[in-house]
Amino acid sequence: MVVQPHVAAWEGEEGRFQLHLGAQNGCILARNCVAAGFDVVVLDVLTDATAHIYRAHLLELEHQIVLLLPSLAESLRRNRERGQYLTDEEVELLYAWESELLEFDHKIDNTHIAAEELAQELSTSFFQA
Repeated sequence: MVVQPHVAAWEGEEGRFQLHLGAQNGCILARNCVAAGFDVVVLDVLTDATAHIYRAHLLELEHQIVLLLPSLAESLRRNRERGQYLTDEEVELLYAWESELLEFDHKIDNTHIAAEELAQELSTSFFQA
């Protein structure tokens, strides 16, 4: 959400600060949308520290953290296909973060699942009243 001066999450104290600020702001948006009657999905690259932010700030809301983790090779392929927004080294770093994540409720290997199919699966699993 910070454009200038944006600092990547892996770039020291300022990067961690912006990562945590983004999680806190994501919680505010999620709470406002839920209060307005919407189902909410927050997409984020998590660390255990940011997962704890979501847990603490969304405590009174029924929520689950779903770790979507395709293979590293697929993550690299998707990044290249989408315009190589991150270097391979950055993708590998973020992949390592996600692989080490402990604070989640469900884990899905979405290597071979199309985005539309995954969205339907998540909708059916988590948003049915």
